[in-house]
This record gives sequence, C-alpha cells and structure tokens, in this order.
Amino acid sequence: MAPKLTIVLAMSIFNILYSQIIAERPLGDGTEGDPYRISSLENLWWLSEKTPQKAAPEFLAHYIQTNDIDATATRDAGGISQIGRQKNKFQGKYDGREHSITGLFLNQQEGFFGW
Repeated sequence: MAPKLTIVLAMSIFNILYSQIIAERPLGDGTEGDPYRISSLENLWWLSEKTPQKAAPEFLAHYIQTNDIDATATRDAGGISQIGRQKNKFQGKYDGREHSITGLFLNQQEGFFGW
C-alpha cells in the first residue's frame, strides 16, 4: 500500500508544480496607439491577476489579441480569474482581431470579463 500512495502523492505534487501558469506582462503600454498585445496564455493570466485595488489602469486600457491562444492549461491551474469585478468593471477595449481563445476554464460562473 505504501508504494502506491507514494507514487500517487508524487504525481499529485508534480501536477501542482508543473500546472502553474506564470503571468507575463504583454508588450505595449495599453494606450490606443500602443495597445497591450495579448499573444499567449501567460499574457491573459497577467491581466486576470489584476485585483480591484490596483487594476484601474489595466481595466481602462486598450488590448489587441495577436495569436490564437490555447488555454486548456487553465483547467489544471484551477481556472483563470475573471477580468474585472462588479465593483471595478473592465471598461477597456479588447480587440480579438478574429483570433480565438480555446479551452478556457474559469474559476467562477460569471464570465471572463466583468462589466
């Protein structure tokens, strides 16, 4: 019994350590002339990590999506947080430029952008 438990425990720790998504600030400065360029899941994660207390500039900024994004890793990471909240709504502009985000798993039921 002990060897099986050890293997299961080791696999669980491995999954936790390697299913983490590291946030990465996108290129751009968020202005209309130089929007943040969302090109990866790590860029989306960066935006989703903004909290209401420190998010006002990001929630008013301009974004363009420059690639299709595979977000299936969000399931193993426990889901991605909503961008914006009821009290601090996302009021920026996000232009997907006909790119897609597939496999996105949210950690709540309210939708990806909070208005």
